[in-house]
Amino acid sequence: IRPDFGGDFTHELSLSEAIENGHIVPFNYFGIDDDTDFTGIHWKNGGAIEREIESVLAENGRQLEHVYETLTEYVQGVDSLRGIGFCAGINHAERARDYMNQKGVKSAILTGASTQEERRKVVADMTTFPPKVNLVFVADLFNEGVDIPCVNTVLMMRPTQSPLVFIQQLGRGLRIAPV
Repeated sequence: IRPDFGGDFTHELSLSEAIENGHIVPFNYFGIDDDTDFTGIHWKNGGAIEREIESVLAENGRQLEHVYETLTEYVQGVDSLRGIGFCAGINHAERARDYMNQKGVKSAILTGASTQEERRKVVADMTTFPPKVNLVFVADLFNEGVDIPCVNTVLMMRPTQSPLVFIQQLGRGLRIAPV
């Protein structure tokens, strides 16, 4: 699109400017170390091979435990939690959903293969009060083009070397919810 505008951006807005102008909500960001070693991952075109990431995450049984401990420490009332967990793949998302459900955090999974009806139902279940689903773990879904204003927590549970993917995923939790 830049060539259509003489090679220049038509507009650029930083996160802080977007917050100041009321376009997105202020947020707290916590980077939590879970001791996962990704040094053996083969990165290709800014991304990694999904099965390699999932293998590393499966070997580190503590990742999900760290996520749960962090949620209970930083989120005020897990019952009011409405979050999206970005996972490395379907197996990772299934393990995360199962682990959180065992801990009493109502969780679901959606993937790129989920039907529109399945997606609508899970999103509707997040918006009820109290929510029927507290966390939805996603694989290959919701990076962009989705607006779920009730989301108040984003879990970045997979590595990325792409600043664009990071900002897109972060943005899923920055929407202003209607009052």
